[in-house]
Amino acid sequence: MALVLTALITTELFSSCSNKDEEQSTDSQQPVELIVTAGISTRAADAAWASGDKIGVFSMDGATASYSNMSYVTASGDGNFKPSSEDQTIMLPYDSSSRTIAAYYPFTAAAASGTYPIDVSNQSSQEAIDLLVAKPVSGITKLSPVAALEFHHKLVKIALTMSPGEGITSAQLASMTVTISNQLTTGTCDVVNNGNVNASAASASTVTLLTTNNGTTSEAILLPAASTAGMT
Repeated sequence: MALVLTALITTELFSSCSNKDEEQSTDSQQPVELIVTAGISTRAADAAWASGDKIGVFSMDGATASYSNMSYVTASGDGNFKPSSEDQTIMLPYDSSSRTIAAYYPFTAAAASGTYPIDVSNQSSQEAIDLLVAKPVSGITKLSPVAALEFHHKLVKIALTMSPGEGITSAQLASMTVTISNQLTTGTCDVVNNGNVNASAASASTVTLLTTNNGTTSEAILLPAASTAGMT
């Protein structure tokens, strides 16, 4: 009886060890979900992330996109971003090969190729045109899955502050319209490679700034220009 019990215990022991080894082996072959945190160095519309802000994220294997323009959102505006839905999740390879993570704000499905279309002709919503791009972060693996992104402003902000003075009353300020002429309003940006903004070669137009009801502040987000010549 002692010999039989010993044999049974030994068999069960080895079986248990074998199962644990198989579990560990299986775990090591599973991909790991990317973790995205984001800081913000400049933002025209606000000084920090807002609840519900959505970014587009790319996972690059060299020059090839493993995941393109995945939608991530910070639900509470704290800079911790999660996939906006389950099918938007970026997984890192189980073999621990590295990826480079790139991102931009605000999210648009039109940037699926990595080229962001810019249009600043309508200034009524600053958040919608306030393009931010993160410097790509390399060396992201399943063993180091946190991509800490730092976003930078890619466009130009002009802001004016007005007050009543000699010959100008508060009532007159309240009906003020502010414009800036000779502006190229469309262009593109390579958001995967933290690229510069390229303005489209189109006829220049006049842009109407976003002005408060009382006329005391006015602002616009514009494309960069080499010179202010001809602008009024």
